[in-house]
Formats: sequence, C-alpha cells, structure tokens
Amino acid sequence: MMRFVKALLLAGSLATAGTTAAQSKNCFTIGSSHSFIHNLHGVPTSIYKNQDGTEVWVYGKSSITFKDYHVSEYDNYGKNLKICKEVVPVMDAATKKRLGYLSPEQSKSKATQKETEDWILSKLAALTPKNIHIDGYFSVASQTQYPGKDIKDITFTFETGKLVVRCRIEDGQHSHNESYSIPVHDLKRIHADLGKLVFTTKDQSIVHTAGKESRRETTYATKFDFSAEEDIKDRMVQAFSHLQKYYKPAKSKETF
Repeated sequence: MMRFVKALLLAGSLATAGTTAAQSKNCFTIGSSHSFIHNLHGVPTSIYKNQDGTEVWVYGKSSITFKDYHVSEYDNYGKNLKICKEVVPVMDAATKKRLGYLSPEQSKSKATQKETEDWILSKLAALTPKNIHIDGYFSVASQTQYPGKDIKDITFTFETGKLVVRCRIEDGQHSHNESYSIPVHDLKRIHADLGKLVFTTKDQSIVHTAGKESRRETTYATKFDFSAEEDIKDRMVQAFSHLQKYYKPAKSKETF
C-alpha cells in the first residue's frame, strides 16, 4: 500500500547526494545516458512521462528516471538494477546545511513539540496541493496506453512520532484510500527538487546482503510551493531538526 502511493506521489526516489564511482559497462550511476541504460538493462516493461519533462523507465518493481536523457533518479525497490557503488564524501557542516541534512544544532527554538508539529502541518496544508493528477504511461511490453490517476484530499497528521500522509486514489472507475508514513526519528534530510519537497529517511526494514545487515534508505516527496514564502525549505529543515529532539536525547531545549 505504501509503495503504491509513493510511486504516484513521487514518480521515483532520489539517490543519496555525493559522488559516484566511475561508470563501467556493467553498472550505471546518476548521469548515465539514455542509450547506456538501454544497452545495460534492455527494453523497459513500461515508460511514462511526468509533467516536469522527466521520463521514467520501469523494470519490474524498480524504476529509472531521466532528465535531459540522463539518469537523474532511480528506485531499486525490486533489487534488479545494476548500480555502481556510490562513494559518499565526508561533508562539512556548511555543506550538510546547504543540502538539507537535519541536525539538532540547527534549531534554537523554545517551541514545544505540539507547537512545532502544528507549524509544520500548517505549512504542508497551505503549500501542498490537495489534489494532484498523475499522467498515464505507455507499456512497451503490452503496447498499451494506461490512463492517469487523480490523487485527492491529501492530508498530513503527526501520529506516534510519524508524519502520516493520507489521500484518495481515483482512476475514473475505482476509488480507494491510501496512506504512508515518515518516521521523524529516522528522517535525515529534506531538500527541494523540481517543485517537490523531498524527505530522505532510513527505512525501518533490515536488508541482508552478503551476510551483512544494513538499513535501507527511502525517499518520499510531495509537490510543494516554495515561492510562497522566503526560505521555507530551510525553515522546514530547522523545524524537523527541532522536532527530532523530542524523539532523541537532547542536552537542552532550543528554537527554529
């Protein structure tokens, strides 16, 4: 259920910031070309275009997003994409702040937990559209044009340490409710991308690879009007940084 909504609202997940390993013929990175992906993975099971001009190729449960014919995002949910190992450089505090990484030190507010949550919800309610139309896509495998969907009545609430998003999905004939949640204590980055407010978290599920245990990072996003208020993204980062203090030990209270 959460996966379905994420695919509609986000049209893919953003990769972690940082440099990537040199492209080889056996794997791809952010920036790899349209033709390179076609040679590497073959014909996708389906293709669809977003209103922002990006194009998404779907391979089973995974997807690769192109901007200007080069990879800008990917979602390896199906664990079937050949991705080069990423090398994330050590970043200083100023760089992390610019890239939207959350840090308790960014908050100097004396606001309570409820005041902080109410402020975040008020901004999300005011600057996120309540209804979104998602264009359909063309399936190369079946040579079929699939219709779009409408995501309606989008709402946000805080429940037991999670930002919960609820909405109704309509495809012309059917309608059903969906929801997904973002755990505040696992939220590590908030940034702006192509008119979307993007939340990067560490997923709660545990991944076992080659005998090693790790946590999978997940990215969530929603459309957002950044032009409505000055520095709204930075203020949102500070607010969530402050809110995390109520879920992790902190030495003192502070304000965003």
